[in-house]
Amino acid sequence: AATALSLLSAYGCVDRLVALATAPSEAKEDGSAKALIRDAALVLLGLVYGLGGARLVAPHLSAITPPAIAALVSPEPRARMAAAFFWHDATAAKGPATSLARATVPAGKLAGAGIPIGKTATGGAPAFCSGLGVMRRLATTAPHA
Repeated sequence: AATALSLLSAYGCVDRLVALATAPSEAKEDGSAKALIRDAALVLLGLVYGLGGARLVAPHLSAITPPAIAALVSPEPRARMAAAFFWHDATAAKGPATSLARATVPAGKLAGAGIPIGKTATGGAPAFCSGLGVMRRLATTAPHA
C-alpha cells in the first residue's frame, strides 16, 4: 500500500481524481461519460482513503465534500453508491467524518431521490438531514429500481 500511495503522490493522481470528482455537473447527464467518470473518481478517492492515503486527499476535502454529499442524494442509484463508497472509506479519518456529520441536506433532496425522510420526535417531517443521517437512511432502506 505504501508503494501505491507513493506512486499516486509522485504522479499527481489524487489531484487529477479530485478534478474529475468535482467537475461541474450538467443538467440531465445521468449515464453520460462525464457522470460515469465523476462517480468512478469518487470510488477511487475512497480507495485511496482505504489504502491509508488520508494525507493525500485531506487537502482537497473542502472541494470534494459538496459534490460527494450531492451524489449521496442523487436520483441516480449509481451516483449514490459511488458516494456511499467514498464516505464509507473516507470517514475512517476524522476530517471526512466531521464533514459528513456537519453537512446538511434539505429533506426535499432526499424525497426527490426516493430516500425515506422519517419523522421528528413530534411526528412532523424534518426540514434537513445531516450527511451522516443520509448514510444511515441509505444503509437501512431497501434499494428500489
